[in-house]
Amino acid sequence: MSNYSAIQQLLNSQLSSMASIMGGTPWKRENLDIAPNENEIYIESELIPAETGYPNVGLIGFEHEFGTFAVYVKGVRYQGWGGYSDIVDEIIDHFPRNLILADSASSINLKILKAFALSGFTASDGRYTIPVYVRYDTYICY
Repeated sequence: MSNYSAIQQLLNSQLSSMASIMGGTPWKRENLDIAPNENEIYIESELIPAETGYPNVGLIGFEHEFGTFAVYVKGVRYQGWGGYSDIVDEIIDHFPRNLILADSASSINLKILKAFALSGFTASDGRYTIPVYVRYDTYICY
């Protein structure tokens, strides 16, 4: 995927402007390890790209890239949903449908298709985890 870094930067930049993160909620990005204490809620993110499409070719051809930006709200087991639901709602509100994120340097326009949460589960690290998925679509004009 030729624009992986630029796409990830756009999504990370949008997430970093979220009030909870700016207020001090720890954020574990890809290939960056943090050590939150046992009673601390934190978020973890990863970009899950899909195969690049080429809907047309020629002088005005463009690449069509899409995928999912996964944000996991990680908390303490056996504490219920309530303490985490505000952060889940904030993430979903921060990536509204049809939001356009643009990077003029790489000519990428990224459109948020939808953001939604799935039911929580206990992850292998022992944390109660609520996944929030942000589906995106990009197009790069040449």
